[in-house]
Formats: sequence, structure tokens, C-alpha cells
Amino acid sequence: MNKKKIITVSLVICIVAVIIAVIVPLWKYAGLFMQAKKLNQEFALCKKKFYEAENYYIAEQCFSDIIKNTNRIEYKYYHALALFNLMEFDKSKAELKEIIDNSSLVKNKILVSKAKNIYDFLNLSSEKELIYFIKYNDVELSEENSIRLDIGDYFSDLSKTAVWQNPQKVKVYVAKSSRMKTIKRAFQIWDEALGSTVNFVFVNDKQAADITCFCVKQLDGMRLGSTKTYFNKDKKNGKKYLSKAKMQIALHEPETNKVIDEKNILSTTLHEIGHALGIISHSKQKGDIMYYDSSSYKQSKAEVSKRDVNTVKKIYGNI
Repeated sequence: MNKKKIITVSLVICIVAVIIAVIVPLWKYAGLFMQAKKLNQEFALCKKKFYEAENYYIAEQCFSDIIKNTNRIEYKYYHALALFNLMEFDKSKAELKEIIDNSSLVKNKILVSKAKNIYDFLNLSSEKELIYFIKYNDVELSEENSIRLDIGDYFSDLSKTAVWQNPQKVKVYVAKSSRMKTIKRAFQIWDEALGSTVNFVFVNDKQAADITCFCVKQLDGMRLGSTKTYFNKDKKNGKKYLSKAKMQIALHEPETNKVIDEKNILSTTLHEIGHALGIISHSKQKGDIMYYDSSSYKQSKAEVSKRDVNTVKKIYGNI
């Protein structure tokens, strides 16, 4: 090979080497830039569509997938917040602690300060206090975590209570209607939940019944259900006992006149039965079937909470 060819080949090799040395890093940088841009877009979507909409279960999964590909503190912070609202307190603390431990690397000092405040709050509060904090701030929880809200009872919140003198055999008459089976199922749900505290017996004679339940087209105002309770005084011990309870369940919405679906008939009936059992007033906590606002107990899964059950048991002296 002559000298000219050698020089030419050498130049080509040098040029290729320079191109590789410049282009490859630029290519990698462009790839990282595109990845960072994609993660930012995903984060913004998670934050707006799920976290800000209080759909914390999906938001947590979404943030979790993002931080698998990056250690960006902002992503970890919102992941910790989602975990907090899902009552995964230990996991949330671990995430917040990582932010605090690496605070020197974080430019956003306000975010670090917020992380410290939440971390301190988690450390200084009991789980029960944290749960009530979340619930009274109207956080919507997943069904799995909602179970953890069934703590204690709300007996002390009630302004008035009453009991049946013979609670093991409370006779119930349910008038025939299109929702008769649903209404009977509501009584059975309470019966099973209360065990031996109170037991219902269905009868065909409304005159002999302790509790009567009739379906009506609509009720006055915005009510979906109504229960009137009556009392008798026992001459021997001087105590007042429930003597009758008259329930009415609306079949049509008060404003739209639309037929109320089975789920909401069931929820309303469960609520009214609570009154007939002796919870004359209401719970102050969402998630209880005896919460005062009917929009709360129009649930996808109509059921009594453990707090509802514990409250009735306490009224009857079984707790």
C-alpha cells in the first residue's frame, strides 16, 4: 500500500472514530432525553388523571411503574403521598425517608420540607389517628383498605338509642312489592351480622309484627326511606322499649321520578333497619350504613360496617 493510500485510510479511520465518539454519546443523550420526556408525560398523566382525582390505588401503581426507571425525587414524593392515602403508612415513611436522606441532592427544597413534615406526622401519630385523619378529609379508599376503617363504634355519637325487649325474636312483616326480596335480604344481612344479638322472624300478619315495611312510590322531600319508632314503658322495671317500627321505602327518585335500582333499595333498607334496631340518630363517619347522608350509603356494595354492627351490639349490652 503506497503512502497516499495509507494517509487516506488513516484519515477515514480518524473521521469514523470522531463521528463515533461524538454521535454515540449524542445518541445516548437523545435517548435519555426522550425517556425523561416520556416519564414526565406519564407522571403528569398519573398526577392529573388519577392522583388529583383521588383514585389513589391506580395512582400508586402508576407512580410505582415510573420510579422503576428513575430516582427522581418528585416522582417518589407523589408515590409516597399515594401510599399514605392508601394507608400504607410504613411504605410511605420509607419513601419519604429516602427523600430526606438524599435532600442534599434535591434542588426542590420546598418538596423536601413537605416530605419532612409528612414524615414527622406519620411518626408522631398512631395508625388509628392516621386512619381518622384520612377519612375525615374525605379521601376515597380502596375496598381493601376501607376494611381497616371498621374500628370500634359510634355509640357515644348517638343522641338517642332504644332496644327491643325481646331482641331474639323481632317479628317483621314485609308487604308484597317488586322489591320484596331485596328488602327481606336487607333484614337477613343485619341478622347474620348481629349473630345472637338481634334476630328477625318474618311473619305474614302485619298486625302481629313488631316491624312493618311497605314500599311507596315516593316520600316527602328528598327522602328515600322513612322509619317511625314507637315505645312502651315496662311497668316492672320502668324502662322504655321499642314496641313498633313502621318503615317506608321509596321506589322512585324524589326529583327525577326514575325507578330506584336494586342496589340503592338495598342500601336504603339497610339504613332504615338500623333505625328500627335502635340507632335513632346517625353515624358521623362515611362508610357506615348509618351515616346521615344517603349519598354515602348508595354504595357499589351495600353492606353494614363493623362499626354499625358494634354500635348495635353496644346498644344491646353485648359489648
